[in-house]
Amino acid sequence: MSLPRRSGHALALSAVAAAAAALATPALAAAWPELGLPPRTTTQLVAGDSVVNGRPTRIEEFQSELTVDEVLAFYRRAWHDRRLGEPRSLEVAGWQTVSMLRDGHQMMVQAKSRTPGGGSTGMLSIINFKDGSAPVVPAFLPSFPDTRVMQVTESRDGPRRSQLISLSSNASLEVSIQRWRSEWLRRGWQLTFDRTSTSKDGDTTWLASFDKPPQSLDIVAGRDPSGRAVYLTVNLLSPPP
Repeated sequence: MSLPRRSGHALALSAVAAAAAALATPALAAAWPELGLPPRTTTQLVAGDSVVNGRPTRIEEFQSELTVDEVLAFYRRAWHDRRLGEPRSLEVAGWQTVSMLRDGHQMMVQAKSRTPGGGSTGMLSIINFKDGSAPVVPAFLPSFPDTRVMQVTESRDGPRRSQLISLSSNASLEVSIQRWRSEWLRRGWQLTFDRTSTSKDGDTTWLASFDKPPQSLDIVAGRDPSGRAVYLTVNLLSPPP
């Protein structure tokens, strides 16, 4: 299930940035490097003007006839550096990733198998660690003592500005749903979509949309598989500043 409108590549941005954060270490920077592209692979720009945790970020989506292993092997070879060593490999939320920090840029590919049709799909991203500053939690976000901001992503979604925030909470999913729904209604937003669903595996997810023209807001909340935490994604779309 997905929200009926608006969210675009926002959740893709969140997944890429979370993986990059797990692999990244700050350093010096240069111009955007060329990532290279395996054979029988195409890309589409997802975010050319975005900021993830205060750092300029470029993200492309790829589709490939190659398998995940073949795509990752290509980038291990392409990014190998005698001075810096082998690229790093990691599995993040079901994605296989390879990353390399070079000249102040964190380059990363994350891939998974594509079904149906075979081959693979995924994201290519570059984070610039020289430019930018420490992330600032947006002023519109409510604060709860048991909730922690994990990631802040700013980008353009068509003609509008997108602010995507990932959070974790020690409160229950039921408490989280009640407090976030009540907060936006209290501020005068209109609830336009509100649905809770449970998968066959018993995982419960809450999806909601709010409007207060010219702004709109989407929220996704769900339990961690361990059941010990709730993860939320809040995406605010507004006119450019």
